[in-house]
Amino acid sequence: MWEIAQPVFEACAQYHRSARILDNSVGSGRLLRFASADRHALFGVDTDGEAVAALSAAAAAAGFEYEFLTCGMQDITPKDFDCAFINPPFSLTLQSPWLSPYSCTAYGKFGPNTNALSHAYALAQALDAARVVVALLPTSFTEEVATDPAYNERLQAIYHLPAGAFREENTEVRTSILVFGPLGATAPMHCLTLANLDAGPLPPVSARAGLFASAPKARLNARHIESGAPTITLPVTGDTSVRVSHDGRRVRLGFGCGLTQAMVLNTILREPVGHYQPDGTDRHRYPQGIRYTGQGALDLEVHLTQDDPLASFEAFLAEIRDAGGTPLVQPGVREHLARRHRRSLRQRTPLAHTVYFPGGHVRPADDLVLGIARTTHQIDPNSWFSPVIEMGAEVSFTREGGDCYVAEIDGERLSLTAAELQARFETATEATTEGEWRQIHAGLAAAYPDLAANYRARARALGVDKWLSWDFQLEDAIECLMKPNGCVIAWEQALGKARLAAALILLSGVKHGILAVEPYLVPEMEAELRGLPIPPEAWQVITKPAHARALRTINIITYDRLRSKLADAKHQTYAKLLRRRAGLLVADEGEVLCNMGSLQTRALWQLATKRKFVLTGTPIANYPRDALPLLNFCAGDGTAAQPYGVRGLFMDERLRTSMAFVERGIDRFRDDFVTTEWVTPEFSDTLSQGAKREIPKIANLDRYRAMLAPHVKRRLVKEPAVAKFLKLPEPTEQVRTLGWDDAHLFHYLRVAEDFSEWYLQQRGDERRGSNLVALLARIQAVEIAANFPQHEGQKFGRYLPLTSKQRFAIERLAEHSRAGHKSILYAHHPGLLDLLARELEAQHGIRGVVFHGGTSIKARTQLLNDEFRYGDSPVLFANISIAQAGLNLPQADTVFFYDRDWAFKAEDQAGKRVLRVQQKNAVLHERWHLDGGIDVYQDQLVAFKRDAFRSGLDWATPETDDVEFLHLDTILTRFAEAVAARRGVKSHELRHALAA
Repeated sequence: MWEIAQPVFEACAQYHRSARILDNSVGSGRLLRFASADRHALFGVDTDGEAVAALSAAAAAAGFEYEFLTCGMQDITPKDFDCAFINPPFSLTLQSPWLSPYSCTAYGKFGPNTNALSHAYALAQALDAARVVVALLPTSFTEEVATDPAYNERLQAIYHLPAGAFREENTEVRTSILVFGPLGATAPMHCLTLANLDAGPLPPVSARAGLFASAPKARLNARHIESGAPTITLPVTGDTSVRVSHDGRRVRLGFGCGLTQAMVLNTILREPVGHYQPDGTDRHRYPQGIRYTGQGALDLEVHLTQDDPLASFEAFLAEIRDAGGTPLVQPGVREHLARRHRRSLRQRTPLAHTVYFPGGHVRPADDLVLGIARTTHQIDPNSWFSPVIEMGAEVSFTREGGDCYVAEIDGERLSLTAAELQARFETATEATTEGEWRQIHAGLAAAYPDLAANYRARARALGVDKWLSWDFQLEDAIECLMKPNGCVIAWEQALGKARLAAALILLSGVKHGILAVEPYLVPEMEAELRGLPIPPEAWQVITKPAHARALRTINIITYDRLRSKLADAKHQTYAKLLRRRAGLLVADEGEVLCNMGSLQTRALWQLATKRKFVLTGTPIANYPRDALPLLNFCAGDGTAAQPYGVRGLFMDERLRTSMAFVERGIDRFRDDFVTTEWVTPEFSDTLSQGAKREIPKIANLDRYRAMLAPHVKRRLVKEPAVAKFLKLPEPTEQVRTLGWDDAHLFHYLRVAEDFSEWYLQQRGDERRGSNLVALLARIQAVEIAANFPQHEGQKFGRYLPLTSKQRFAIERLAEHSRAGHKSILYAHHPGLLDLLARELEAQHGIRGVVFHGGTSIKARTQLLNDEFRYGDSPVLFANISIAQAGLNLPQADTVFFYDRDWAFKAEDQAGKRVLRVQQKNAVLHERWHLDGGIDVYQDQLVAFKRDAFRSGLDWATPETDDVEFLHLDTILTRFAEAVAARRGVKSHELRHALAA
């Protein structure tokens, strides 16, 4: 290997300097044994401290210029070397936040570009650091190197070593020597297999001598080793004063003396949290910006988690005095903390909530309950320091609110629901004979009656009480406005969210408020505001930059416009123009925030209003984790009131003592509530991106409910406060299972089996990353094969005849139309809707209205109004993605779901379009399944999501806790086996039997 690099050494000697050589896994220095002190300077790293020490001693004795460090290659960013000789460990997985972003790095435990294989990373690092690289690598890796542009642009030679070349070192791995020259070298790449190790000298690397004329200082750049630059640069003046101020939630300290600064910071911050581990494996991932165990004292939110925040802050000042400083608290800091404490208490107070308990529900018999522990357990199993309750111990509980029982044990508060109390303790109980509505939280109006009275007086003065006339509407508007930051308002349909949105802006007293809506809801929002006694000059719909520059009290803007660029400014969006110009934001259909990376979400965040309210009937839009971005948006990121940070930490009162094991908020949320079987590191890191096998089930139901309680205002149509003003029909739910046509079944099975084989192959190869795009495309192919096989562009071609489900749909629609009913048929594919509409008209002479994205919003809304709502057309063929929310369609009394959605939210909202006070008929919701097809999997998935939604948000009893969750590949395989068994053949013979 040294002979190959001779041109490098000669070029360096020509310019009267030593050649700087790197080995990024140097070990005992075997690759450097031919170096001479007068010609070579040696650099390297290794995790074996004893080997590094011995090598350093030998280099010093021989008179070398050298630098050897005890660390891993992942902990350095080497630069400006002449040559690198590397023989890295093979196929070890490196996981470190310090990896450089090369083509070989992938998503890992610590985020993007934090995972790599050792030999690939070693090569990429050496190529980045040195002009010439000679590498000893696994032969299996050479093919990848030869075809990867990141490597092969500089590749000059590959020499395959004979088998058993390293047998003396107890390894039979086939290895090769790879030679890389400088960028721009024109030498042709050649490949040679050596018969033995004595084959003679190998050709030297091609490199122009002039490239080595310059000699910037070679650097290893170890990340964990301090540069030597002083941290404290102030002179020693003897000034002991320490200025204490704040910047938002951060406490700022100012000094006039370097010695005082050193003494105070050493006392406050204490020791580093210790991210770095010598072997490169980080046992704990810290939130960004966390460096010292005492850092919590510099975060006002940490003080707010304490029982007495002002006392905690005074204790912090006492620490400064004990360290030799004289704290000078700047004017307004204590007042700011006191005000922030009052706001935090309101923000974390549970909103009023009434839930339904079915008959037969068991609860403690009295408000004062004596419980006997069933087992030995901790109050908080997630905390090492939480008090332990021994089995048989007696604990006294007091009922607070509707379903909360509290006790204090060794200074720590234990709060349990009735169900959790009975699971942990034996208590005297009673069973309810009938179902009952029970208030579980009294709400903010009960906790802060004077503030509520002020808002009521303001409502009367503005006349808002005259049009927000249902009692619960005004009470909810007042309670939500008592939240300093905002909240999620999760009203069910038909409760008057448009009026509530206007009332929130008017009652808040802000000069300007923004109401963000979906584009198709603008006409209905305008109609609602025109019907209210609000002056026309007080509101507007923003449709051009001039509107955004001249804001009114209520300013309606669509999500699409909010994220779009201004017509008269190339690089400015409406969101940027409106930034910090409104005091309050109402985001209608606010579940769009669940997608944290979308342009709509970014635009809403960019507005930066002080108060934010999210209106949505489905705050748990798909999975239990979907609630977190909404809470983060309106209630704060890792605060005393909302502890689960998305970008920051998990807030805990123990952080005032030490941040040694502080958690990222998103990690704690995942561990507390998310149920998965496997996930990619990207999903584990973000909870929104990357592949996973997730089960829509809440892992810790009681804690999840407690997390939502201060931030989600829930109202149900059936609860007593609402039912006295509004009664909606209860739909009849039906599922019809349909048989297959043999030819269609044959087509479907080919696609389903192709998916199963591909999926099992993907999961069997652990080295292959999960391709989420490919997975979704193949699942969609199965769905299309079942529901719309006429669709073009599929792998197995088209199936053109009408399927059994399509024929059934046409006949069912015709039957209902002849009986005088108006029906809505929901499906996903626009082409399918067009096909069914054509066939219904051709076969029965019934003309339907097609409502999908193939036409503009204005055109399809006009058609909907003219022909379906107020016309004679009896059938609406609607795309569920477009028509699921916002539309009022009480003219129809029947909803047919041709195919199933993947989200409970979509089907729930779509079905509720017909449930309005104007509805006079009995309502039918009917779903159609092909026997054993993908509909069955979607039905199960939606059932689990519905169960998580209702149990987490509405306190319903979970129905799927003991139900096995079957994944798609399992359902498809079982279906094929069942069909084969019915036909008396083996599963692998089924397609041939169907084709015969």
